Amino acid sequence: LMESISEMAPVKANMVAQCDVVIPKGVTGLAPDKTSFFQALNIPTMINKVNIEILSDINLLKNGQRVGASEAVLMQMLNIRPFSYKLHTKYIYDNGLCYPPSVLDIKQEDILASFKSAISEIACITLAIGYPTSVSVPHMVQNSLKELIAICLEADISNTIIDEFKESAANSVFTAPVAVSATNEVVVQPKVEAEPESEEEEADLGALFG
Repeated sequence: LMESISEMAPVKANMVAQCDVVIPKGVTGLAPDKTSFFQALNIPTMINKVNIEILSDINLLKNGQRVGASEAVLMQMLNIRPFSYKLHTKYIYDNGLCYPPSVLDIKQEDILASFKSAISEIACITLAIGYPTSVSVPHMVQNSLKELIAICLEADISNTIIDEFKESAANSVFTAPVAVSATNEVVVQPKVEAEPESEEEEADLGALFG
């Protein structure tokens, strides 16, 4: 709200132009005795019904250019105020905290992303040290269930959960047998077909019993 309020102010000499300043052509409303002033600035004019008329648009200032005394007087004579001024917030003080205004531009999506990242880090730490929390318990239960299934498959133990697992594995798109890895995780091993023996090996075996 504070930065949305701006105020137009007259141009002064030695100021830095905030934007390009163009003097539009047309009748200025100034008396003919000011013609010499326009001539000093190389601005083409003519007298139109006792008023000075500018014949073409004039690029008076460029953005970043320092305003001279003549340009400042001309814009004051023509009542041109191209520059505006407003307050810019650099820092915010709130209950002992000092932070830049960019903090206020944080969106709800950014807050949720930071929250999810913190929850993920907490889950990783509590899982690593074996400390049960609301975010680590679901992962602990899931990992324990995987280990139990692996042990039951290795020991050929049958129960409702194992039977359902075997049935779902048999009905899956993978037809390879299920084995247990060294880390107690269920691993699907690809089925390897035996290669046919060559004719030379059959001939050698026939010679042994010949």
